[in-house]
Amino acid sequence: MPTKEEDFLHVILMITSFNGGLTIHQNGYAQMKDSVSSSHLLATRLNAVSDINRPITLRVSEVQRITGLGRTKIYALITNGELSIVKIGRATLIPLSSLEALLERGQQHRS
Repeated sequence: MPTKEEDFLHVILMITSFNGGLTIHQNGYAQMKDSVSSSHLLATRLNAVSDINRPITLRVSEVQRITGLGRTKIYALITNGELSIVKIGRATLIPLSSLEALLERGQQHRS
């Protein structure tokens, strides 16, 4: 069974071959060309993971890796109520549905 990182890179490669709008760097980060909507790309990345392997929640570090946003920005989105969280002990978990809703709202603002 592939790891989350392997799934992530596989999705990036699929997107790259699909629209040619990305440049993949050696460190695994993707740089988008102007023709590709970043929120659409992130939503595509999240939706491409099969439902079986799809997590219900993500840690802040995972949201950082998936979105490319910094820790401070993620916590600002939480503070502003744009991202909801679940606290279990000291762990801060972000429901995947909350992240997807944020991306959808961002995409609607561009339309």
